[in-house]
Amino acid sequence: GRKTACEHKSLRHHLVSGRPFRVPKKVRTKNKGPFTGPFLFEIVHFIFCSKTARIIAMASAIEEQLVKIKRDSEEREAIRKAEELGLDYLDLSTKAVTNEALETLSKEDAGAAQVVPVELKGQGLMIALVDPKNNKTQEVLSSLKSKGFNLTLYLSSRSSIKEAQKSYDTLPKKQEEITGE
Repeated sequence: GRKTACEHKSLRHHLVSGRPFRVPKKVRTKNKGPFTGPFLFEIVHFIFCSKTARIIAMASAIEEQLVKIKRDSEEREAIRKAEELGLDYLDLSTKAVTNEALETLSKEDAGAAQVVPVELKGQGLMIALVDPKNNKTQEVLSSLKSKGFNLTLYLSSRSSIKEAQKSYDTLPKKQEEITGE
């Protein structure tokens, strides 16, 4: 049998590669009617591409909604866990993380302990964490206390902590002091 426009190898190649498409010679005819040859091929091609684009857009919108639902569920679980542990909950999507706070703890330690220093006021340091019972978290908190910080702990979701830890990437690089010696 004869292939339809949608099944034609050149069309599939065009859709995958994104290259400009030319109507294959086999499809070209001498008939100049409105629904023959290249014109018909282009109509089918347009419809196929339009439907594909709409399907991709819908899939993308559905994926965004699923991510939002998962994130909301994770935040609700963090609120429940905070109440259970007797800690306050902190939504890091609404709270800015300060550079001064980030400088109190290395990115590596923050990542390993799943914590993020949020705000520093004098010696008072606001810390958001995922699990206060985690051994590495306990080590980091002890280390900060030994440096003289008064810690205020807040529970946050794992994804909020990960997102807030990206703030380390925007910290200005410390310049080494240049001496003439």
